[in-house]
Amino acid sequence: MPSSESLPYEIISEILSPLLTVPDELFADIHPHSPFARYSRTSTSTYLVVCKKWLHAATPLLYNTVVLRSKAQAEALARILSVHNEFGKFIKKLRVEGAYGDAMLSILGNAANLTDLLVSLEIWSDASTAGLCDGFSLINPKRLIIQEANRQRDNKKVANVIKALEWAIENSWNNLTTFSSPYAWPHEERGVRFLQCFAKAGRLHTIVARYENSLEWIYPIIKSCPLQKVGYLKQGPQKWAQRNPTLRKLIANYGRSHLQQPSHAVIIDVDGLKPVPFHTPMANAPREIRDLIWSRILKFAIMLKQSKTSVRYLGGACCLLLVCKMFLRLGRPIYYKNLSFVMTTSKLYMFEKFLAESPLATRIESISSPSYRWEASAGMPWGIFEKFLRRSGLSLQYCSLSVTNTVAGVHNAREMFSMLPNLQHLQWNCGARFEANNDEDGGELPKLTELHIKTAHPTFIDGLTVTRLPSLHKLVIAMAKNVGYVPFLTTHGSSLRSLHLSLELIDEIFISGSKHEAIPALCPCVTELSIIWPMGSAGPPPRAAFIPVIAEDLRRSTRKTPVALPAVNINPRRTFAGVTQLLFQTPYGFTKSYYCVRHWERYLLNFDTTHCPTLKQICLSTLSWPTNEREIQQSTLVRAAEKLLGRGIDVLGTNKGHFPLSKGSEATSRAIEGNLHVQAKCRESAKTTWLHRQYKTALRPSALVFISLFFPIVALPFSSSPTNLFTMLAFRTFVPAAFLLLASGALAADSSSDATLCLLGCSTTAASATGCAFDDQKCICASPVYATNLTSCATTTCKVSKSDVTGLIASGCGAATQSAPAPGASGSSTSQTNSQSNKQNAASPNYGSVGVAAVSTFALVLAGLAL
Repeated sequence: MPSSESLPYEIISEILSPLLTVPDELFADIHPHSPFARYSRTSTSTYLVVCKKWLHAATPLLYNTVVLRSKAQAEALARILSVHNEFGKFIKKLRVEGAYGDAMLSILGNAANLTDLLVSLEIWSDASTAGLCDGFSLINPKRLIIQEANRQRDNKKVANVIKALEWAIENSWNNLTTFSSPYAWPHEERGVRFLQCFAKAGRLHTIVARYENSLEWIYPIIKSCPLQKVGYLKQGPQKWAQRNPTLRKLIANYGRSHLQQPSHAVIIDVDGLKPVPFHTPMANAPREIRDLIWSRILKFAIMLKQSKTSVRYLGGACCLLLVCKMFLRLGRPIYYKNLSFVMTTSKLYMFEKFLAESPLATRIESISSPSYRWEASAGMPWGIFEKFLRRSGLSLQYCSLSVTNTVAGVHNAREMFSMLPNLQHLQWNCGARFEANNDEDGGELPKLTELHIKTAHPTFIDGLTVTRLPSLHKLVIAMAKNVGYVPFLTTHGSSLRSLHLSLELIDEIFISGSKHEAIPALCPCVTELSIIWPMGSAGPPPRAAFIPVIAEDLRRSTRKTPVALPAVNINPRRTFAGVTQLLFQTPYGFTKSYYCVRHWERYLLNFDTTHCPTLKQICLSTLSWPTNEREIQQSTLVRAAEKLLGRGIDVLGTNKGHFPLSKGSEATSRAIEGNLHVQAKCRESAKTTWLHRQYKTALRPSALVFISLFFPIVALPFSSSPTNLFTMLAFRTFVPAAFLLLASGALAADSSSDATLCLLGCSTTAASATGCAFDDQKCICASPVYATNLTSCATTTCKVSKSDVTGLIASGCGAATQSAPAPGASGSSTSQTNSQSNKQNAASPNYGSVGVAAVSTFALVLAGLAL
């Protein structure tokens, strides 16, 4: 087989053209929500890296239509065009959905062959429009498209862009002959101003309005232009444009030029055909052939009507049966195969009569009873339901009914299941009681694959427990009160692949001592886990499920930022070992609640994957992602999704759309990946510990043990050798932890890149003349060695006096005063002395003094804790 290297560039270009070409309908879309807001993981530029020949053939196609949706994209394109000027000649269409600063001047200056330009006026007041406005004079497009937001922005930056566009339309753009307007009403001043500019220029040939009715006020303004085509995007109810003969011809010209037809299409003038009311299609064919063909046609037509038409009206599929007697005869068996009706008194009477008299009752394959809050629906009585099972049970495959238990006493579950040998889908919504089956054999539902439990008596679950369900792979539990599912899942949980649980039940699983705590362990093969919210709920996130476990002594009611801590006491019974997809079936409209969205943001930021180690995908069924750069950068949900993406978990929204990456997402991913290393950085992993006047620490002893056990590598935010380590006392939790670790022989690592801590006994360079590094957090420290440092620190907020600190150093760290220079020494000599001593100590560390200092300091810390 010949490789692509043997193909000419023209053939390769034709092959890649459908993959790289942006349809003009999408490029010229003026809807407030951009059609390019959908995030795709696959970039079109990947086709260019296949080989050099593909690169040369596809580069013009890639740059033919350019869509800029962020400042980072504009800056990247400007850098490329500044190096490769020839790429700018390939740009024919440019869609600019913002201002994007000075980069637009470079882009427009290199796009010499630009013919189509779309400018979005959704520009915020903090954007820079100088590059965009100055670049208009460097191009000469043939078509101009304006896009507006739902609420028009009215600020100085938008006014500058409009003014620059008006000047270019009148004076600079000689080739401009086509305009697409987003303005629908005459009171929109911007639309009138743009049209007046086109009227003054007198070059407009084609105009496209948003609505047909908009032409009523648009056409009088521009009728002096040499118009050839007039079009509209949406047709209005009044059809005013058809009243003007001249305008009607212009609209027809636009329709003919934009009518997409295949080259071999043959247009037939149906107006010239005379109707034949008594014509019978296929009159000469045998009746069997006609019935077979029409039955096939009606099957698809009725199924389509039943899926799209509301069951509350007689329209839809019933209309097809009323066409003729043949349609009625052939369509009735198809129509009654799938029944869906509201359980009102009159319809239940008709249904009961149908079961008793019609032979078509034995052909029912699907039945459902949708309920509406505004319509009374009491459910199907048990007596009618029992008659239905006897008549239609053998053919029934899908059953979703709300059944009312109107018969006193209990029922036999095994007898009911024996009537349903072909049942594949069962939605149970009935509170009827069933007999206790002491026999191990409870019957069989051999083809049941999906089981939905909305309302059920505990005896119904007991009956299913002893029933053989060899094909069951999906279970939906929408209620959890007064029902235990552990025995049922002990029997059938190993065959499940998809598990849907109510919000109440999923939270109960993660409560210690709950009766449903063992459900995850009973379903080891489940790969899809779904959480269902009740009707009418505001949609808050789960309260206990997939939340990091924090020890009781580490919890703080005043904690403002989430703290990432290792999970403790992980219960393997609560772990969904095989789940790869987690679906949150939240109610519609939950994103409209500000507080609900904030709860979801915190939940996703702190989402714990300990109980689902193989998770690859999280889907929020009703979540709509932000669609523009500003909203993306401000969205905490996007940052939470990026954080989960760093762990290899995709977050999907409505229609399973991927989240849009925010600016710096790659760096964010690298930072998240780097944070997986075990390091105890004070700002991320510990609570700030203040040293009070009585030298009592706010950190509890259990927390000290916790840090020393779980963070064996401690990052110290200063450069120091082990000998001089204890001349400094930092007001952060990792310092006591370092003392613990060094006293026990553990390792302490230096990190000179983080010098943000205020230290006791710090050098002159550390306590700079500008004050302490903790001045924004009310510094409570002072230097015990240098008198000059006492004046430079924020003494108005300090809580430790010089004498207290000197006593602390003398009692706990005697070596500190020995290595310190005399007061009044210069900063340069001090730093030089410290650097020399650091080098000597690094070459030959004195571990004996380290041990003594560690033990003494550790004793001091414990004494403070005892106080």
